Amino acid sequence: MRMMNRTSDGDGRGPRAFTLVELLVVIAIIGILIALLLPAVQAAREAARRMQCSNNLKQIALALHNYHDAMKCFPAVGTVFWNTGTMEISWIYPVLPYLEQKSVYDEMKKAPNPYHSTLSKQLAPVFTCPSDGQNEFDYISLSAEQRTANYNAVMGPGRDDEHLGSGSLPIGYAATDGIIYMYSKTRMGHIQDGTSNTLLIGERIADLRLWSKGWMDKNNPTAFQGKNITWPINTDPKVLCYRHTTKPGGCPSESQSMAFNDIDFGSRHPGGAQFAFADGSVQFLEETINFETYGDLGTRDGGEVADWEP
Repeated sequence: MRMMNRTSDGDGRGPRAFTLVELLVVIAIIGILIALLLPAVQAAREAARRMQCSNNLKQIALALHNYHDAMKCFPAVGTVFWNTGTMEISWIYPVLPYLEQKSVYDEMKKAPNPYHSTLSKQLAPVFTCPSDGQNEFDYISLSAEQRTANYNAVMGPGRDDEHLGSGSLPIGYAATDGIIYMYSKTRMGHIQDGTSNTLLIGERIADLRLWSKGWMDKNNPTAFQGKNITWPINTDPKVLCYRHTTKPGGCPSESQSMAFNDIDFGSRHPGGAQFAFADGSVQFLEETINFETYGDLGTRDGGEVADWEP
């Protein structure tokens, strides 16, 4: 029986090894393939994160609808905390039972201070956009590890003097022509512009504060979990930036000051941000949307003719 010889380099000394040039060519080809595949992988991951973010907004919108069914109105940006009689707890708190967070709701109800309670370290993942996650804790009290939320109420554009406060920096006025705002008790019947044409909550990534804090008072109308429509989606921080002494990284020196209530809605999804409408639907608004149209979507009964389509 004949035996097969191994492939050799011709002189019978065994297999021929790869040359350095051949190895470099193979490595280069692998590098090119990775470079071609990486954007596709990243795009697929972002699509999955965006879908999860959309699902988060749908769940929160459904919880707000269930709250409305039970209480006959939507919650306000802040509600007086009964154990203090003065502190305002955010709109997120009363909807917790409708998000299977009744235990957190009950424990916080017993707390002497809703802001600095250890319960402020807890927040359901549904309030965090998976594409963000970069401002997990309140930047003013990082050591306390108080959680932040990526989804804020749309208080409105504040047209026709429908707002509280003076509009002066650094707080700014607080709009009252949206659905969820200070002292609001908005019902479905109040949304005369149509629930499919009115924004309820939207994404935010800039200057996030602890989720449990609602607002201050009429003389200091600071809304922590609600924002005005004053600037475009994903406003460039080099142009406008909220300035605070303890803000990580501060603001670019060339930027102008932005009022706290006017911090823009935005996201880390390329090109815009997602919003839940009053009918429970979730839509992606491009950052290039006509600003007047964007403001129209923020009012509940402005009477504007809707010229926007999903």
